Parts: sequence; C-alpha cells; structure tokens
Amino acid sequence: MNNTLAFALTQLNKIVIPPLTWKFNKLGRRFFSSLAEQYLAGHSLEQGLETIIALYEDGTPHDKSSGRSSSFDILGEDAKTKDEADEYLGIYKRFIDMIVAGRESGRIRDQDAISVSLKPTAIAAVAGDEDLPFIHPETPLVLRLEELVRYAKERNIKVTLDMEDHKWTERTLDAAQEIWKRGYDNLGIVLQSRLNRTNEDIINYITSQNYPTPREKIRVRACIGVYREPKSIATNDKKEAKQRLFERIKELFAAGIYVEIATHDHDVINQIIDEIIVPQGISPARFEFQFLRGVENAYQIDKKLIGQGYKVRYYMPVELKPEAGIPYMKRRLIQNPEMVVNAAKNICQKIISLKM
Repeated sequence: MNNTLAFALTQLNKIVIPPLTWKFNKLGRRFFSSLAEQYLAGHSLEQGLETIIALYEDGTPHDKSSGRSSSFDILGEDAKTKDEADEYLGIYKRFIDMIVAGRESGRIRDQDAISVSLKPTAIAAVAGDEDLPFIHPETPLVLRLEELVRYAKERNIKVTLDMEDHKWTERTLDAAQEIWKRGYDNLGIVLQSRLNRTNEDIINYITSQNYPTPREKIRVRACIGVYREPKSIATNDKKEAKQRLFERIKELFAAGIYVEIATHDHDVINQIIDEIIVPQGISPARFEFQFLRGVENAYQIDKKLIGQGYKVRYYMPVELKPEAGIPYMKRRLIQNPEMVVNAAKNICQKIISLKM
C-alpha cells in the first residue's frame, strides 16, 4: 500500500470508524466487532492459551514453521472501581497458573514462549475526569504491579507494563523504575517514538541508572505508539515517527538492554537489521521482533526473520467481556488502514463461502 493511499484511508477511517462504536449503534458495533475478530486470540483464557500454543507449534495459517512466541493481554482499560481492578489482577494470575500447568503437562516446552502484557489502568482503578485522571488510593499502582510481577517471577514468567496515552507516561515509567529498584528482573516497559520525551526517558530511566537488575535483563518494547497525541509533545507524522524509532532503537542497543522491536514496516525492520544489528554484530539473544496478531504484512516477513535466527513474538489479546476490546481495536484500525482492508476482505470471503 503506497503512502498516498494509506494516508487517504487513515483519514477515511477517522470519519467512518468512530460512529461504528457509538453505544446506541448496535448494528455498527456488531460490524466493528466482526472487523476486529481476526486480531483477537479468543474470548476466554482457554481460547487464548490454545491459540497461543497453536501459533508456537503449528505456525500461522500462512505457513507451518514453528517457534513464534506470544505476549498475552486481556483487553480492557480504565478500571473504575477496586473490584474491577481486583478482577483483572486475579484473571492475570489465573492465566499465569495456566501457563505453568501447560509447562508441567509438556504442552508448553519453551519457558519463554509466553509472556504477559498489561495496562496500568487495568490493575489500578482510575478516578477523576478524562483530562486529569488519577489512580484510586485503594489501588496503588506500584504495590499492585509488584504483586503481579512477584507472582510471575516465582513462576519464571515475564511481564510487560504496556503504555497508554501521554497522561500516563511518567506514572507508568516511575512505577516500572520502582519495581526495578526492588530487584525484579522480569518486568519490561514500552517506549513510543512519536513522543518528544522518549530519548530523554532512555537516559533518565535506563542509561543513567544503576539498578540491582542486570542491564541485559531490562526489556524495552520500542514502537511508534498508536495514540494520537498533542503536537506540542509528539509527532503524528508517520515518516518522522519511523525515523525516530530507528534512532531510539539504536540508543537502546547502545544502552546494553534487551530490545523488543515492535513495527510492521518492512523497510524499518530491514534498516534496523542492515544498519544496526549486522554491522555491530549484535547477538540474537539481545533482541526480538514483535507483531500484532492478524496483521497481514507481519506474516509476510516473520518466516524470513525466524530463518535468520531471530526471535518473533506476537501480541495475543483476548476479549473476555463483550465489547471490552473496542477502544483497542478502534485505535488500531484508525491508525493502520491495511487492517480494515484485510478484515473487510475476510468478511466478504466468509459471506461468499457461506452462500456457496
């Protein structure tokens, strides 16, 4: 898809997609959910785990090579009460127990095949208004994050604290920093290249710090970021954001940490390999490539990456509550026009096959 067409479709998506998600538009929400279905790993923990195991053992529907890892997430954000936040925390623990059971049964053979991702506002209840949200005093983020990270650490499972919009950036990084200071080495973070502050965050939270956690065990998922942010603090120009991503990844490698390269852009991936990884002789043990489930151009390059000895991990979200995934999919579909095109094609193919 050329840049002009992609830009045009992105602008069209901004107009078409939001009305589909309006609460009173039941038909639109149903259609939107059908668009989103291929990007989900399931609607239960059991479905999610089976999809993840199938991905690792059998490859994607496009080929049968093995070895793809997964990062599991439960879609849902902005827990409003302690009970809601407690529920999410409990569900994550349940899934961690399911991973352990899968290992013990021999179904999950690779200890690093499955990690978990979560948003701060899933395990810590949000109060206040949309412009000035804050964490409810009954659900302090650091304590609850430590509870989950400790639970996962005892079971040899990695956790990634996902990033939300700019109102949560500093609080999220501060919480992760506190966990690192307490000696946990199984927590990773996310940095977004579109934000102007990210190069300073690399300095302030990583290169200038001396944590008990060894530097090589600190993980950072480097991505462009899907949230549209104010122009005063970020760029919303994709070309610039991609160039920034390349620069930030170069800085992260220089910092000596484990880098999770999260982009579907083949040109950016090849540039990172050709201009950073290969010339510097960086070991495949120091990085991995990450993709979203259901995105077609990921499947077009992941076999090549695996063939080169590089690790590939897919983001595998489940939607446990009806429509809990709408905010996530709305952001994704608006910013990634090819996802809408491919989803629409799949729906049409299903309709045609039913009629035949």
